[in-house]
Amino acid sequence: EEANAEALVLTSKQMHTFAHLYMGSSYGVEDWQASPVRAPSHAGLPPALILTALHDPLRDHGSIYAETLRTAGSQAELRDYGPGIHGFVSLPGVVPVARRALADIVAFLDQRL
Repeated sequence: EEANAEALVLTSKQMHTFAHLYMGSSYGVEDWQASPVRAPSHAGLPPALILTALHDPLRDHGSIYAETLRTAGSQAELRDYGPGIHGFVSLPGVVPVARRALADIVAFLDQRL
């Protein structure tokens, strides 16, 4: 979060605002609904493909979640898409690396479904 605190599209300050809006009076509670990394167990989960972007304040959170899943014995594949920004996958016409990410998502799902 600190590495990209003032990133394009999403800043750390905005993330805190959104968290307050989402959690309301429960803000600050260690709840899985605020972040899946806070779940009491990550064992037995299906394989996960976690995408991160170089210019996203949530980038480090993706790495932490992937490691949490792996530690619990779940399969987690982490892929970083620099020079992506937060939400880059929804912008394939603007952020060229989004096309590669979309292809990776399709391939991941095709292998497992």
